[in-house]
Amino acid sequence: MSMADAVGIWNDELEDQYLAAEYVIMRREKWDHRYMEIAHTVAKWSKDPSTQVGAILVAPGGRQIFWGYNGFPAGVLDAPDLLADREQKYPRVIHAEANALLMSNTDLSDWVCYCTLMPCSNCTAMLIQKGITRVVVPKLTGKHDHWQESFRVARHMADQVGMKIEELTHVI
Repeated sequence: MSMADAVGIWNDELEDQYLAAEYVIMRREKWDHRYMEIAHTVAKWSKDPSTQVGAILVAPGGRQIFWGYNGFPAGVLDAPDLLADREQKYPRVIHAEANALLMSNTDLSDWVCYCTLMPCSNCTAMLIQKGITRVVVPKLTGKHDHWQESFRVARHMADQVGMKIEELTHVI
């Protein structure tokens, strides 16, 4: 076999590997968008008039899902006047990610969290503790500037443990 033949075979093998990798990436992106759609649907269940957040926890293989949205604990009065007053609302609200984690009753190692907003530092700490290895969020906008320091700390913690935080460039 000549060197040219060997290079040709190598290139064919590389091309096959490249095409297989592209297929996997395209398939994952398709499912990322589908799960993010579900997270946005779940977010609409929140009664919070200013920010509705949804979170979906997805098992490897996608066969098991837990969900949560931001809101008051079950049984706590979520009257419109309490929801409209941030000083009254914030101490009562359970974040979407925390709600999803509370709904889970299994080992979450290597699961993915799809969240309609970047998780705060507290929720990121809980996701790390439960073994979540990847978090998918929409591209951040300036709407939540008051959370920027918490988001910075969250990203720093995620980097330290190898948790991937990926932004979707557009949501279907």
